[in-house]
Amino acid sequence: MAGTHGCRLDRVLIVGGGVAGTSMAILLRQRGVPVDLVEIDPGWSGQGAGITITGPTLRAFRRVGILDDFFKF
Repeated sequence: MAGTHGCRLDRVLIVGGGVAGTSMAILLRQRGVPVDLVEIDPGWSGQGAGITITGPTLRAFRRVGILDDFFKF
C-alpha cells in the first residue's frame, strides 16, 4: 500500500483493540496490508470505554462494512 508520501507498508502493528484500533485493522486488511492487532485486556471486554456516535463515526462504520451489524445491538 502506498501512502501519501510514497512509502510502502509491509506490515502494521496496532496497539489497542478498541473501536479505533479494530476499525483501522479492518481497513488496512481490506487494502491488503498485513496487520498485527494487540490488546492488553484478554477478554476485550470494553469495560470503561465509551463511544460517541456522530456522523463521521457512522460513515466510518459504513466504510468498514460494520454499520448494519452495529445497529443490531
